[in-house]
Amino acid sequence: MSKSKKLFLIICLVLVAIIMVRVSRFFIKKPAKTETSVPVKITKPVIQNVEEIINLTGDIKGLSEAKVYSKVHGKLNEKRKDIGDIVSKDEVVALIDRDEPALEFKLSEVNSPLDGVITQYFLDIGESITPQTPIFEVATIDKVKIVVNITEKDITKMKKELSVRFIVDTYPDKIFKGKILKIGQSINLQTRTVPVEIAVSNENRLLKPGMFAKVEIILSIHENVLTLPVDAIGQYDSQKYVYIINGSVASKKIIKTSIQQNNHLEIISGLTFNDTVVLVGWQNLSDGIKVEVVE
Repeated sequence: MSKSKKLFLIICLVLVAIIMVRVSRFFIKKPAKTETSVPVKITKPVIQNVEEIINLTGDIKGLSEAKVYSKVHGKLNEKRKDIGDIVSKDEVVALIDRDEPALEFKLSEVNSPLDGVITQYFLDIGESITPQTPIFEVATIDKVKIVVNITEKDITKMKKELSVRFIVDTYPDKIFKGKILKIGQSINLQTRTVPVEIAVSNENRLLKPGMFAKVEIILSIHENVLTLPVDAIGQYDSQKYVYIINGSVASKKIIKTSIQQNNHLEIISGLTFNDTVVLVGWQNLSDGIKVEVVE
């Protein structure tokens, strides 16, 4: 056999081998591709009342307060009432030893101008007094007030008679209630806040001037609205979204929200009460991904 025929035969054999390899690959069954599922935890929307509130702190004061002065010069001789004592209007609270020789043994009485409690003394026994020197302060306690400072951005939300809840450290398990009484008309240029006074009835006299109060001003109440835990909600740019489960597949849904109370947000649109929402694991999802619900 000539060299050219041998070369031709070799080429033919190589071509046949290549064709057989490719054909065999076509007919050999490929292993099935396994689809993995992303583990998630789920929750359901809840219908409940949601309050729009502002959290603040403030000091309790008497609804009416007065600093009391002496009408004469002299020295503080006696305190008939001490700090925290209850006094009646016109009751003698302190005695002044006058700086007048002719009146050496006649003490000048200082009376309370109102029913209330002594909140502080400005002088100790023996200290000199003038008519310009305050001796003590008295405040009403059947009704008290809380003074809080509202930020500039929340001023327009304030209205008289808005309901208020608060607690004090002395009674941590008791919730007290009041209403907005006065709204300041000028802004403090240093703090950019406006003072707001909250009136509180105090018939049992549990509240004392000087107590520290943690306050919630209730701006509005949205009743029987759809809510969802904040942890279930994602945000990209200005859009909020959640992932819901259809069968075992995740779908992204754009939602609109309103006010938040504690860890729940009011859902305005985008969800229904029957939707199943991904609570944990939604950060690993995209549309159409298969999920596995875990406890």
